[in-house]
Amino acid sequence: MVRTHVYLTESQKAQLQEMSTTSGVPISKLIREAVDRLLQSAQPDVFEYALERAFGLWKDHEIEDSSEYVRQLRKGWEERQERLGIDGETGH
Repeated sequence: MVRTHVYLTESQKAQLQEMSTTSGVPISKLIREAVDRLLQSAQPDVFEYALERAFGLWKDHEIEDSSEYVRQLRKGWEERQERLGIDGETGH
């Protein structure tokens, strides 16, 4: 860990002290947890990001029969499983 200095208002310090006393958790840990939550909320939602990046990816792809396309994908997967010696039901 790295030591740092943080300036708090009197009110922030008092509230943290109360939380620490009530919960038995040191103030430093409460602050680290708050920083973790802040950093996590600043991260882009990975699923949403992937959806945005994939949007329109297949717009120019022509599929005449989607059922046939899915069958071809499954057949390819089954062939890969056989080639790798993987049991299709258990995955081993």
